[in-house]
Amino acid sequence: MPQAQNPLVSDLAARREQERQTKTLKEELELVVSEEHEVGLMLHRAYKKRDREADYEPSTTLWVRRVTS
Repeated sequence: MPQAQNPLVSDLAARREQERQTKTLKEELELVVSEEHEVGLMLHRAYKKRDREADYEPSTTLWVRRVTS
């Protein structure tokens, strides 16, 4: 007859596994947030470049943004 596992030991093992998974998921989330930040900066710079190279006055963009707000 097999011996029953001690509930305390099995709970600790399950807890360690959950902590390991939590740590892995947190690291993955940090990576995604970092990539999101980098993409946001690239998008912001692209918009600024597009506005600088546009044929209209730079103040027009501000005026349009204020009127539509």
